[in-house]
Amino acid sequence: MTEPNTEEKTPEERLEAVEEALDAVLGMVEELSKKVNDIDKKTVKKSTGLFGGKRKSEFGTKDTKTGKVYPTKAAAGKALATEYDLDPLVSTVYYTIMSKDPERLVDASAEETEKARKERDEQKAKEVAEANKRMEEEKKAEDAKKKAEESKETKK
Repeated sequence: MTEPNTEEKTPEERLEAVEEALDAVLGMVEELSKKVNDIDKKTVKKSTGLFGGKRKSEFGTKDTKTGKVYPTKAAAGKALATEYDLDPLVSTVYYTIMSKDPERLVDASAEETEKARKERDEQKAKEVAEANKRMEEEKKAEDAKKKAEESKETKK
């Protein structure tokens, strides 16, 4: 970019030239910003599989001692934490176990991972169904209790 010759211009002309230069710079900055934003979006899509989503590991984790396959590293860490006298609520428990016993947990095959994830999802669905059933039973018991109290009041 060449600098305007400001010696022969009036202050108004110089101000106008500076404003034009700033407008040109602003335009270039906006173009670069759009390009960076597009690159960031492509990078996020590649790394997460879903724009803005959490990336899931392709494979689960297999316990070499028991043969059990866990759907995620976190699930494996939580399940084995007590065996290593660790707190299962600590998010880095998997890595602590790996530092103590590096050969204990390995990546599972895709089939084993899919099976483990299905089992986990089925277990969660079963727990939700049981919780819903308990809530319905409690509501029925509460309604029956209210009806009994109302009938006692109307008899009096």
